[in-house]
Amino acid sequence: MKEFFNYSCVPLRAMILVIIIISLSSSIATKQRRRYLTSFDYHELISNDFEEHSRRLLETNRIGMEEIERHWNQSVAFQWEHVKTVEMNRRLRANTGITNDLYDKFPFVVCNHRAGLDGVERKTEVEKHFGKGSSDIIYNQETKTCFFVNALASVAELSPSSYMVHPISSVMKFRKGLMKTIMEKHVEIDYLNNSTAPPLRYHADLCFGAVQSRQGAEQLAKKLTKIIGLTSSPDHYLASETSFFVDSRFNDNEEQNKTFWKDNGEGGSAKRDCVVLYRNLVFSPNVLGTAVNIFLSKGNSTNEWAIPQLDVKVTSRCLLSVVLGIASQPEVCSVSEIGDGRTSNIEPKWIVQSDIPYRTPFTNNGLDGNGQIVAISDTGLDVDNCYFWDSENQLPKNGAIDRSARKVIQYVPYADSKESVAGHGTHVAATLLGSRAKNGRVEDEGPANGIASGAKLSMFDMNIAENPGESSSV
Repeated sequence: MKEFFNYSCVPLRAMILVIIIISLSSSIATKQRRRYLTSFDYHELISNDFEEHSRRLLETNRIGMEEIERHWNQSVAFQWEHVKTVEMNRRLRANTGITNDLYDKFPFVVCNHRAGLDGVERKTEVEKHFGKGSSDIIYNQETKTCFFVNALASVAELSPSSYMVHPISSVMKFRKGLMKTIMEKHVEIDYLNNSTAPPLRYHADLCFGAVQSRQGAEQLAKKLTKIIGLTSSPDHYLASETSFFVDSRFNDNEEQNKTFWKDNGEGGSAKRDCVVLYRNLVFSPNVLGTAVNIFLSKGNSTNEWAIPQLDVKVTSRCLLSVVLGIASQPEVCSVSEIGDGRTSNIEPKWIVQSDIPYRTPFTNNGLDGNGQIVAISDTGLDVDNCYFWDSENQLPKNGAIDRSARKVIQYVPYADSKESVAGHGTHVAATLLGSRAKNGRVEDEGPANGIASGAKLSMFDMNIAENPGESSSV
């Protein structure tokens, strides 16, 4: 394994002492730590690109399940060594005991299998070991409850024997379909005066507890701006040593895969060729500080979704280097593409009721929400939309209640009394209970009637509308 720390600056006595402590801890931990998750167990918890690629290889008979598990086990074992080495290096730097630096911690999946406990009790047990408020539940069944946990490697290794503790490497953070998108959608694209170029938008979810505020997320965004494409990371080397899912040219050649990843992650040709892309990337934290969105600079445009008009050439190798650099950060738990979203209220009704196209057994048997009132807090509502319009009752948007109204019995104008064109609140309300009416009064079976189309609505407007319009396109 490569070394990423210069030991020459550490006093010899301190180094020997810490190495002895680490060795003893590792010896005890090895005896106590349970086996980690198999690839099948992990895929059951988290949809990821390793699963997607493995499935494609199995379907084409290019690789067997035994070989897939070999790669998986190699990746997990390597990640364990990586997180332990990072912790040891940090201890040596501090020249004293374990520091409380957040970035000494790495993300793990922890599954508590202890029988006779419910999810809450298992969570209490996990946090007794890892610390209060340290876990975020991701899976809960009778046989096990699993969590995301940010922890020191030494703490994770000394987990109770009833736990499965699994370190999350960079490539395990790639959500399903990410690699396919990078390798096929962005082979080589010139964004200058190219209106048909696909948008470049990615989303990095931050690990639970890793960043406590928007300010913390902003600091991470600044860190990403500085390091992407400029520094080497041990996780890049990890990926080059263990990954085998790159693209169709390399799927069955492990050595070529290692070379490909190493070149993209450790300062090879990808970094030299992609400097312009790196300089034009924008890292934007969300309001809650739980994620960072990544997109190309739009120049003077304030629209994050606009196609950039920059003299930037984007290639698969460039993007691979970017997403791997993001995923290598211990504060990041997953990386995915932000897809092209579209609003559509036609499908949800049958998806919820049967998941069979256009089959609605609840509605067919009279369970349509009639007599029920749904309360929604959102951006507002376009009351003139045909799925909410009432030609006989002009709703006063002052919080008053009118139970005789066709659909909207109350509108509370907390932020304002307006809705943006194609507003989110109208879309959500229509999905849940929208119902078209002829002439604003006689109920009609509209093509986009909501899941509970017989219900009525109480709307709490909690957002100031941008570009408010008289009607919505929903």
